Amino acid sequence: MVRSMPMVLTMLLVFLTCGRTLAQAPAGIDAAMPAHGGAAQAAPVVLPPAAAENATVPDIPAPPDVLPSETGVGGAYVQVADEGRIDWQEGLVTARGVGLPPPFAATPAQAGAMAVRAAELTARKNLLEILQGVRIDASSTVENRMLGSDATRAQVSGVLQNSRILQTDERPDGSVEVTVGVSLHGGFGAIMLPRTMPVRQAASAPRTAEGGPTGLLVDARGLGARPAMTPRLLDEDGREIYGVSVADRRHAVEQGMAGYAKNREQALQNPRITGRPHVVKAVRAEGANRTDLVVAATDAEELRRLAAQGDFLEKCRVMILLD
Repeated sequence: MVRSMPMVLTMLLVFLTCGRTLAQAPAGIDAAMPAHGGAAQAAPVVLPPAAAENATVPDIPAPPDVLPSETGVGGAYVQVADEGRIDWQEGLVTARGVGLPPPFAATPAQAGAMAVRAAELTARKNLLEILQGVRIDASSTVENRMLGSDATRAQVSGVLQNSRILQTDERPDGSVEVTVGVSLHGGFGAIMLPRTMPVRQAASAPRTAEGGPTGLLVDARGLGARPAMTPRLLDEDGREIYGVSVADRRHAVEQGMAGYAKNREQALQNPRITGRPHVVKAVRAEGANRTDLVVAATDAEELRRLAAQGDFLEKCRVMILLD
């Protein structure tokens, strides 16, 4: 993986200190997250906008190729990091940060507000670290896209600034822990998904044949496969059955190209594919990120036949089972 550039990350974080457009969400969304260590003092993040360009922001280490733990929580597929997580079934990335009240605050109210602001900045720094490690496809990550495009870097900065505050917890010692989150769908998906993806006219009626599949479940367990924002399903000759050339961009942006799970029964009941999903077993995972899945020739032929009669692939009605 390409290593992070301190200057790039510093610019993003300093930008975040100059504005605050935050949408509150109900508490408890991520209440099951484990506690963590690491706190930030409030002083460095309360600089006025005019002085922000001279603020000192510590370098952020590049995220590892694989987050410390990739596991299922309640049947969902979740990547867990020290300071946050990626829920690939919900398409939600969350991160936590702790802020300490500064000793020089004039009043308790000011100390509390400064601790909250410090926690928000730290949480967004951690969110950036986790987002950089999100796999886009078999060969690239969000970090790669940011380093290759000033426009993408600016757009991601906007997403970070407007990430939602999911939970705020005050501690007995006066410190504050804040959890922030951003969806991989919607605006962030529109940034990362190729603009060359097809956008089809809305049909007056579903194109699913009577008795045809309502979705696709790909069993990729035991192959070392990993999740990505734009997975591909290939035949044994490397020809694409499902991917960015097939999925409708509007559906991909709204809900992601695929959901990921660990539990087969729960995956079958997921609203994305529930009803009569077609099930195939992948035979191997390919690509540097191991996100491209290959199916046997007979399965590929049957899947192409079913896809020609329905629109479940165009509408991204795909679930993938991982270990």
